Amino acid sequence: MTANAQPKGSSLKRWLYRGALVCLALMYFSWVRSPASSWVDDRLAEMNQEVEARFAGRQEHADDEVQNGFLNPTLRGYWGRVGFERQAGSEAERVVESFRDRFSSIANGRIIEHGPLQDDDIRAFRAQFEALLPELKVALAAPDFVIPEKEINEDSPGANLDAFRSLALALSGHCEQLMAEGKPEEALESLGLLLKLGDRLVDQEANLPTMTGGSVLSIGLQTINGVFGPEANLTPAQRRELYTLLLAHRPPEDEPGRHCLEREFYLIQKSLDTEESRKLVPPAVRYVPGLFYREKQITRKVMSNLHGQLGLKYAYAVDFSWDGYLVGDIGFHSSKWAQDWYRVPLELNRLNTRMLGYSLCC
Repeated sequence: MTANAQPKGSSLKRWLYRGALVCLALMYFSWVRSPASSWVDDRLAEMNQEVEARFAGRQEHADDEVQNGFLNPTLRGYWGRVGFERQAGSEAERVVESFRDRFSSIANGRIIEHGPLQDDDIRAFRAQFEALLPELKVALAAPDFVIPEKEINEDSPGANLDAFRSLALALSGHCEQLMAEGKPEEALESLGLLLKLGDRLVDQEANLPTMTGGSVLSIGLQTINGVFGPEANLTPAQRRELYTLLLAHRPPEDEPGRHCLEREFYLIQKSLDTEESRKLVPPAVRYVPGLFYREKQITRKVMSNLHGQLGLKYAYAVDFSWDGYLVGDIGFHSSKWAQDWYRVPLELNRLNTRMLGYSLCC
């Protein structure tokens, strides 16, 4: 009786162990799959289609020198793409940066005393810079102002973004000099060019050029504060013109930041299965079956949630926590990116608010 009972007991234990292992495997499988959601996939698929459609529309005339102001023959050698339009040491580069260094208080970090220009060299720098301004007006007034790209790719050759900042600083110095000479209308015209430059860059729908556009607009605000402040000798009509300029060039509250965010999400999705993406997570997550799949699903979920909360001042928690990891709200991979994902929309909204505040003080 005892001899027969032992095999039965051992057999029961083995079945219990097997059952427990099956339950654990099912629980693990369910946990690994838990971040997956059809609505996330549908939302991201729809977003990707919109990104591709916008990209195709923007790039339609990107190679047309007449249609695309970025390809202006005089300026493209300065602000153009390395390996394409860019020509280091171009005439435009020499003229803009020489003028910037001699006339811009912001660029020099100190107040430059402006007055009648006595030095022949200084007058020559000014004449050369002002000779570029008609070309800048033509470039910024073109139907399109687009950095050409063949595909949505983070490795695409980029424009010389420092050139745009230098040009903005030079325009700021031009405003200073014109106001010192008692020419507020001409100074406002240069300010309009500065703000228009920032406006067209903000509209690029890619993080780096869009943030450069925000930087250019910030230079415009610094110029207004230092040159067109309450003590400036402006008529009421000129104050109204300043007010109109600020309102006309405020970045929209939603689209530029949202479009940048969607482009970043598009690129991240394309790179999720790459070796570089795997290196962003701990080794255990890379090699334990199912864990990297879960990381990818969490990343997609976080992207979808952040995109859905753009209008809610980015309330979604993006800091890594083990509680969040266990329930699928944040992962190792997504926490590496999520801190920066909404930086562009947030900064553009702050800039929008600042420009509105400045306009009310004009």
